[in-house]
Amino acid sequence: DAVFSMLTRNRTAEEFEVFVEQYPENRNVNAAWRSLYELKTRGRGAESIEEFMDSYPDYPFIDELAIDMESTMREQFPYVENGKWGFIDQSGHVAIPNTYDWVERFEGQVALVGMGDKSGCIDKTGRRVIPVKYDAVEGYHEGLATVELNGRFGIVDGRGVNLIPDIYEDLGLPLSDRVFASKDGRYGYVDLEGQEVIPLQYDEALPFNDGLAVVESNSLYGLISRDGNIVAPTEFDFIGQFSQGIARVKKNGQFGLMDGTGRLVLPLEYDRIREFSSGMAVLLKEGKIGYADTTGQVVVPVVYELMEGSDKLSDFHNGFASVRKGRNVGVINRAGEEIIPFQYEA
Repeated sequence: DAVFSMLTRNRTAEEFEVFVEQYPENRNVNAAWRSLYELKTRGRGAESIEEFMDSYPDYPFIDELAIDMESTMREQFPYVENGKWGFIDQSGHVAIPNTYDWVERFEGQVALVGMGDKSGCIDKTGRRVIPVKYDAVEGYHEGLATVELNGRFGIVDGRGVNLIPDIYEDLGLPLSDRVFASKDGRYGYVDLEGQEVIPLQYDEALPFNDGLAVVESNSLYGLISRDGNIVAPTEFDFIGQFSQGIARVKKNGQFGLMDGTGRLVLPLEYDRIREFSSGMAVLLKEGKIGYADTTGQVVVPVVYELMEGSDKLSDFHNGFASVRKGRNVGVINRAGEEIIPFQYEA
């Protein structure tokens, strides 16, 4: 028992793997095997179980894995009985007993569950992938989740171990290795080991997307890289989400387009730019519209008018867009060619 406790003190998959290899006759080896299996497959679905079987053919409970694999592939639905919630499969059989005060539907392999005012997560085998002890749980991703406890946020793994301590007033989701965090009203970024990698110096910070993040200082927005270097200074009224390497920006009431290096690929001279749809963005200027592509090139000149009723009616879909000339409506393609002539009244 002392050897087992010492060699697996951190309860990581690597420690359990070393233990079963070096001490196959130890009386704790079965417990080590089960812990290794749980850490390798928890909340990850049938594919992870298949990978485990291939990687560890000496697993002593191999017959049980087929049952777990079947559970992960079945649809499961919440049910309630005697005031307690669980899950049934599509045949109406109980898949996970009704032991919870409330549950939410499965999203992929994981469902949010609760007991009293505490929350956690389970997988389709019924195993708890996040302990049911937090005030709130969100953003479960590859064995990690952002949790709230006593008004502070942290990130935990499936053992309930804090990778990022619950000391932050706000904290992003564990979707990348850079997570925004705030303390004392200031925002920066931490990695998934809890290390502060970008100082908490901003008024607000948004999640990284394509290696870039929008930050705010004094009600103005800028752009930083993963290492905290400034890509675009905090001088913009608005910076949109990057899509295909380009984002909408606004400064002094005018819109343009910026690439991932902070370069304006479309000048700040438009009254509005709509979000990209099918690789094209509507440009609005002095009551007229045109279109730009994801390189920032104006591919359809600003000579048309929006469709009446909804801005979205002029978005591109499947390579075509409906636009107006005066009271008449026509259809253009991505090259600006008139496919349906402007001979029909709106």
